Amino acid sequence: MDENTDEERYKLLLKVESIASIAADDVLEAIGLLIDLSEDLKQIDGLDRAVKWIKEYQRKEISESDQVILQYFLANSWAARRHLKEFEWKTAQASSKEEKEGARGDKPSEGDPWAWEQPERQEEILCLRRAINHPGFDQVDHFRRCQIYTNLANQLNTVGRPVEALEYWERALSIYPTFGMALGNSGYALHSYAYFLYDGGHQSVFALVAHKLLTSSLSKKAFYGSPGEAEAQRFFAGLKQDIESKIDVSKVAKSIKLDGHDMGRSEDERKYRRWCLDNRLFLNPLNDLGKYSIANQDILLLPPYKTENGEPPTLISFYNQIKQEFTSARLFLFEGTHSEEVHFADRGVALYDTYDYSTYSVAIEKIKMAYRMAYSIFDKCAFFLNEYMALGMAQSQVSFRKIWYTNSNKERSKWQLREKLVNAQNTPFRGLFWMSKDLFEEEFVDVTEPDARALNEIRNHLEHKYLKIHELKPPPPNADSSNVNQFAYSIWRSDLETKTLRLLKLARAALIYLSLGMTLEEYRREEKQEGKKVAQIRLGLIDDDSKR
Repeated sequence: MDENTDEERYKLLLKVESIASIAADDVLEAIGLLIDLSEDLKQIDGLDRAVKWIKEYQRKEISESDQVILQYFLANSWAARRHLKEFEWKTAQASSKEEKEGARGDKPSEGDPWAWEQPERQEEILCLRRAINHPGFDQVDHFRRCQIYTNLANQLNTVGRPVEALEYWERALSIYPTFGMALGNSGYALHSYAYFLYDGGHQSVFALVAHKLLTSSLSKKAFYGSPGEAEAQRFFAGLKQDIESKIDVSKVAKSIKLDGHDMGRSEDERKYRRWCLDNRLFLNPLNDLGKYSIANQDILLLPPYKTENGEPPTLISFYNQIKQEFTSARLFLFEGTHSEEVHFADRGVALYDTYDYSTYSVAIEKIKMAYRMAYSIFDKCAFFLNEYMALGMAQSQVSFRKIWYTNSNKERSKWQLREKLVNAQNTPFRGLFWMSKDLFEEEFVDVTEPDARALNEIRNHLEHKYLKIHELKPPPPNADSSNVNQFAYSIWRSDLETKTLRLLKLARAALIYLSLGMTLEEYRREEKQEGKKVAQIRLGLIDDDSKR
């Protein structure tokens, strides 16, 4: 088969109805090859056949690592379908010779790369996350894991979520420090991220780190191991040259001190700030560059923005409140996960031992509070957007999943994306839209996070029912639901801690995208109002000593 042309190899594979006629050791290779050939030859039938083979193979008793590879192949099949749609869209654009950049509407043509709703990309992200979350992921070879991490990061960055993408590229680089696609694409993400920052000093730092990553991606040591290396490197080289045309890299490098900054007055404070840095939890874009101490303060604010005469800075006050709630939730999680002694408030609290290894303490309640507070931030971001973008949605209807649609109080099939948001072509706001797909609501079954329903169920039990925390030897997950206490949801303490940390990271990213999106929107509004006189009001910062 190797001596045949791609078209001949494709036709030979397409004749195979079932994997039963393929040698067991060759099944995965055949599936991957059929997907690649189908994409190259633009053949949807081949993709359908590959998916059929995958489902057939999934019904067999296969290793956990093979299950991961199948999710990776499913993701590739969805990516190939998306690429075919994009090709058809670009072909139609070229043949019609019509410019549509300013009038996409709430129903953009299928295949439009800017379209907010992209079912194929959504499924691709979901499959890649299933692969990473699978217990067999660590059994997969290093190169494939780097590919999966990098592919997911690429997709998240494309839809406007660089904060989360950077962490996945970093995971790939922790396996292969010279993995070219992770180096180059993370440099590209920082190059784009910097554009939305309102702080010029931060832009220079981002450009410096991006330049370093892009340089590494172009070195002889960079490892790619897949087709498209030359094209990718040409793209990365262009970005590197663009940075060099805008800043004096060596001069900026000498002027910036990333580490060695004051981390606090006490050992406890320094421990807390180091934990925040290590987990990328500071509301500071510089924390997305790494664990550098330069980022150990929550300096993210809203950009300057215009209001009508006499209108108070309500949005600034609201953002202050959300930011305070986030930093408080972050502290509660830290204290709850680092508690080594019995709190004095727990002494003398009489509780029966029910012999199910459930556990109770102030520390656990702090973790629960952090979870609830982090989850509530998403709806508050939607409430903020509703006000700032004058969307006119009834306050009682606002939620993080519904804010993007009109007619959202009617049946789901009639909902349409809001033209005001889509037509704004605001990448950070688009990132918030795609982030909303990570969360579950009853009206929305389409999610990009495999355990979105479980996260929502935990929140529901925290708010209204009974979340039972187990420290040692818990019963099977949620055994009580079919036993005596049907309203209880059982969870390991370690699992709750992990999920709370994940929610906090997500909430942090949401607050960053909200600020970045507002920066871009204000820039565009200013362009439209050029020449108009504006009275400026400067607001000072609240003194730390007044925070009693």
